[in-house]
Amino acid sequence: AWSWDKRPYVETKQVRDPARFKPDLPPPDAHTRGMRLQDGKPVTRALNEVMTEMLTIMRDAIDTLPILPHNPGCGWDQGEPACDFGCET
Repeated sequence: AWSWDKRPYVETKQVRDPARFKPDLPPPDAHTRGMRLQDGKPVTRALNEVMTEMLTIMRDAIDTLPILPHNPGCGWDQGEPACDFGCET
């Protein structure tokens, strides 16, 4: 089975080094394997193509993101000093 959920992508490890956590692409034959979305809709060839294109664009964008260093802190971990980017949790 294949799955991807955007909600867990807010952990410190994913924010600091997003390329290590790129979403997998759906299987090319998902439409022939009887796969369904979470809401029960069947994965058609067209839907699988759209999901693959969307995730390919996301993966390519993730590849352009830098690794955020741990030192100095970025404000994502508890006790780190706040940074100038205003992204503190």
